[in-house]
Amino acid sequence: MLTAMPAMAADMIQRQPSPYYSAPAAYSWNGFYLGLNAGFASGDLSNSGGLEPSGFIGGLTGGANWQWGNVVFGVETDINYSGVDDGLYGDKWELDWLGTTRMRVGYAWDRFLPYLTGGFAYGSGTYKYWGGKDDASHIGWTLGAGVEGAITQSVSAKIEYLYVDLGDKHYGELPWKNEFDASLLRAGVNYHF
Repeated sequence: MLTAMPAMAADMIQRQPSPYYSAPAAYSWNGFYLGLNAGFASGDLSNSGGLEPSGFIGGLTGGANWQWGNVVFGVETDINYSGVDDGLYGDKWELDWLGTTRMRVGYAWDRFLPYLTGGFAYGSGTYKYWGGKDDASHIGWTLGAGVEGAITQSVSAKIEYLYVDLGDKHYGELPWKNEFDASLLRAGVNYHF
């Protein structure tokens, strides 16, 4: 009986070491990006007799992010074509184009980044009224919030809300100033370098 024991020990199955598992690296929001955005704007033009311009808005976006731990700081700028307009009793106002340059701060949960944003807004409007047409450039401010999610290592998608106040301007010979403010809801896709 004792002689059978060593033979049994030699036949024991040897276990292979388990493969080493490492968690995937956390997504990094650091770096530059370019993208496209599109959405809808709805606003109000003061001293216009009730004009409430609204419509499509969309364009190009560019920016950069810097990440420290889970906190992400960034700067973003965009330039947009605008189909925002309204007309009433022979008057018509159009937002020809709109741009923003904003700071962003967010808190990253790996590939998910909610953020707050704010900065400068600028654009150009055209006021058509009985007997005339005038253009004016506007400079104002914007505040908003959004959420961005990484789809792949290089592509992310976002949705954001912006409140835009473009300040007040005189249009030609009109004796009053017109101020445009609007709410924008838009989605975008960014390519990260």
